[in-house]
Amino acid sequence: MDDFGGNPMDIREGGFGGRAVGEMGVQELARLVAERERTRRLLVLSAVAMFLVAVLVLVFAPEGRQNISYLLGSVLIIFSLGAIGASKFSAKFRDLSIDTNKG
Repeated sequence: MDDFGGNPMDIREGGFGGRAVGEMGVQELARLVAERERTRRLLVLSAVAMFLVAVLVLVFAPEGRQNISYLLGSVLIIFSLGAIGASKFSAKFRDLSIDTNKG
């Protein structure tokens, strides 16, 4: 028990933490956790959409503009991987190597 007459509820997950006391506090903390999960799902959906657009750009590159299409498609794929939290990425092509691994 604490000063507010209730048992505290603590949440620690990744970079997110919270503490609530009492029924209203616990409900508010539960709402915050639900919003965080909804935001995470929205981020994954946007990353999937960006990935699909990148694939379309790569597959349907206009004649004579393949280089810029490949560059744009690659950037979109890297952004989509970053949006879902991928911290390590590497790819090797004929004349190009991309590696985000540190150390």
